[in-house]
Amino acid sequence: MEAKLSEVPYGPTTIRETDPGQLTHMDLWGKYDTASINGNQYYLLMVDDATCHTMVEFLKNKSKAVQKVIEYLTYLKTQNKMPHAIQMDRGSEFVKDELISWCNANGIKLQLTTPYSPSQNGVAERMKRTLVELACAMLTDSKLPLFLWEPAVAHAMYLWNLSYTSVKPAVTPYQGWTGKKPNISHLHEFSMPIWVLLQGQSIQKKMLPKSQCCAYVGYDDRSKAIKYYNAATKNILLSRNFHFLMLLEPTPPEDIIIENPPEDQGKNSPPYEGEVDGSTCSRAKNQTTILQKQAAESNIDPREPQRMRGILLDYKYLNDPFPNEEEAGIASIAEEEVFTVLPDDDCRNLSEAKASPEWLDWEHTMQTELDQLKRMGTWRLIEKPPDVIPIGNKWVYVKKCNKEGQLIKYKARLVMKGYAQRPGYNYLETHSPVVRLESI
Repeated sequence: MEAKLSEVPYGPTTIRETDPGQLTHMDLWGKYDTASINGNQYYLLMVDDATCHTMVEFLKNKSKAVQKVIEYLTYLKTQNKMPHAIQMDRGSEFVKDELISWCNANGIKLQLTTPYSPSQNGVAERMKRTLVELACAMLTDSKLPLFLWEPAVAHAMYLWNLSYTSVKPAVTPYQGWTGKKPNISHLHEFSMPIWVLLQGQSIQKKMLPKSQCCAYVGYDDRSKAIKYYNAATKNILLSRNFHFLMLLEPTPPEDIIIENPPEDQGKNSPPYEGEVDGSTCSRAKNQTTILQKQAAESNIDPREPQRMRGILLDYKYLNDPFPNEEEAGIASIAEEEVFTVLPDDDCRNLSEAKASPEWLDWEHTMQTELDQLKRMGTWRLIEKPPDVIPIGNKWVYVKKCNKEGQLIKYKARLVMKGYAQRPGYNYLETHSPVVRLESI
């Protein structure tokens, strides 16, 4: 017996069949090394057995615990909740003649734990751990000073009362305690930046800012106001004139997944333009990569002038496109610099250009384009490697006319199929497009 005696295991959790306010679990947390912003180092925890509704009272020293317990029990009576018993440990801060006499006079039973058996007061012990862990997480994430642990614990308790629990999954502690569904529209993240209106002696001059950025640290139900921390004065104050400025992050573009084609299809499919015939299989493997949409596409400002051929005309001037140059917005543009593009009047390929009666003009402008490309060193002629499909090209023909519809210029451009080129294989450098001085 002397060698094998051990602690007796605790039995199963009893079913809670009490009404709100009848049984309260209490415990004292502290002493904490760092005093709070209000100089407190303890807090008294009170958990209702029926609803799990929690309340805390912050103390500078543990000698005030008895007075806070009496005040809480008196509060229950004024709220038409009849306290029958309180559960607490045998700490010296509770077991005092003042509390015992008051409870006996009011018919309230003291349920004290046995020595060295904190698990008998497990409801309060577990709630202390829950609140401390929540407060520690909020302070760690917010990077606020450690002496703000008091508002962090108070805010954690406030959130707990508005959340569902495993004991009462159908109602929140707040709803079970008050009989009303909670309104959570005012909730915000702890330490969130908040702009508070300067009032009283803090009013600035007329040309100076009217608000100050502070940190949100909680909500006061009694005053219907927010609690904020002013880092300049190191005070926690209340205000009902405030504004949260939430910076919305842009939504990242969705991923475009290109699936692999079947193996047989990958082996037998013809190569792409600008690709070696034997690289088809490697191309099929590389197509499994995830391509991101260009973020610049979503950031295009519609007010910015876009690159276009000719001038975008307003459709309300269809019958008489230019009744008034000032009204049309081109009063400052010289007449010979106003161009239009006539639809369905250009050659679509080289064959149509050769067959047209204007072939001499098209041939001249094509030769001018080739001379320009040769002079700029656009390409270097080499022998075509075997098993390689050259990248296709195309001539683009445009007739430019003035505002009266008179033809003033033939224009031909040799363009390549850019979508068939691969970076690092068909080209190594990219260049920004420039505008010629004649176009301006």
